[in-house]
Formats: sequence, C-alpha cells, structure tokens
Amino acid sequence: MKTLLSLMIVGFSMSLAAAEEVVEEVKFEKSELARDAVLPVFRNQVVVKSRTVETEGRFEIAGIFGKTMNDAFYDNYPVILQGNYHLNEKHGVQIEYGIYSSSQNSFVGQVQDRNSYFQLDEVPTLDSMYSLLWEYTPYYGKISFSKDTVYNLSIYTIVGYGQLQYSGPNISESSSVFHLGLGEKLYFSKNFGLKLDLRAKFYQFPDFVSKAGDTKSAPVPPFDNESVFNTELSVGLLYIF
Repeated sequence: MKTLLSLMIVGFSMSLAAAEEVVEEVKFEKSELARDAVLPVFRNQVVVKSRTVETEGRFEIAGIFGKTMNDAFYDNYPVILQGNYHLNEKHGVQIEYGIYSSSQNSFVGQVQDRNSYFQLDEVPTLDSMYSLLWEYTPYYGKISFSKDTVYNLSIYTIVGYGQLQYSGPNISESSSVFHLGLGEKLYFSKNFGLKLDLRAKFYQFPDFVSKAGDTKSAPVPPFDNESVFNTELSVGLLYIF
C-alpha cells in the first residue's frame, strides 16, 4: 500500500514538472497591444440615457465676456449679464444687457500715417446693448474627457432683437440690432456650467468714410449710416436654479 501511494505521489510530481515545462511566457510589444477602449454594457441603460441636468421651469443667469471679431478699426470687448427662463427642455426666453470697452487697433495708426486727413477722433464707439432673445436647444448629450468623469452638454441656437447704443464726441444715437447665433453649454454639475457663444449681429452704424470727394479734411458728423454685419465670440459661466 505504501509502495502504491509513493508511486502515485511520484507520478503526480512528474506531471506537474512536465506541465511547468510546457507553459511559456508570451510577450508582446506595446505597439501591438490594443489601445481602443470598449464601452461597458450597462444592465440598467435607463440610468445612462437619463437627463442629469433638467432645465424645464428653471431660471438661468450667466456672466459673459466676449470680443467682436471683424471690426475694422476698433477692438470691442463686451461684458454681458444674461437671464434665461426655460419654458421646457427645448425652448427658453432670454434677456441680456451688455456694456462695451473699445480701443483702437493697430490698423488705425497705419491708415492715419498714410492719410493725414483721416482722423478717428469723431468716430463713435459702441457703448451698451440690451436684447430679448429666443433660445432653442435641439441637442442634449454627454461627453467624457477621462474614464472617471462624464459631463453633460447641450447645443443651442439664438435669435433675437435689441437696441445698440453708440456715441462719440458729437454724436449719441442708438440702432436696432438683430441676433443670430449658435452656442454650447458644458455642465459641471446640475447647477453650474460653461457657456460658449458665437453670434452674428446686424445693425446700422455711421459710415465715417462715406464723405465722397472730401480728401482735404477729417470726416465729421453727420455721417451716413451703413448696414453692419459683425460676429462676436464670447465665453462665460452659468448658474441654473
């Protein structure tokens, strides 16, 4: 009996030794390994599809800083305060008020060096603006920048009407302004988010280079009005309550 037990132990040991000899360690280069991440399959897909940031019936306020992109002579920087009421998840009504900080750009000096008569002392600059707008949000989704965080985002369009105030040494007037824009909101939580807005604005503004044939003196009021198309890029923080 002892002899049989000894033979069984020896045979089992030899089998383990043979198995260890068969096993080989296989190594792959890092460049050959798959890098694509595979999304997990959730048992409860309703949680994944659910809307984390609900806006229906809620108010939103935002503080925004922007820049006018295509003004030929001035760099205009608007500081805007917005208030928005969301009628539902798609539609909202927005009011905003903004003030402008304006400064001459480098192109002004180049023009004045070549044309001594062309001075911009009388040219009006943008002062303030208030508007009533309609916001439509066709898309709401989620985005992840890492494996541990998920952010909610929405894409919206803006259309509206307002009044733009401008003034100069001898002029102070206002003009109707029409808005058309596209924007995105990136939410950090159910209440706070980041807002990015690109907007086109159409309005009437004095054409201070419209004095035909007058090349011996600086342009002075009254100026003719021209239709102006300006684009404005802005970014800000929002709070929903």
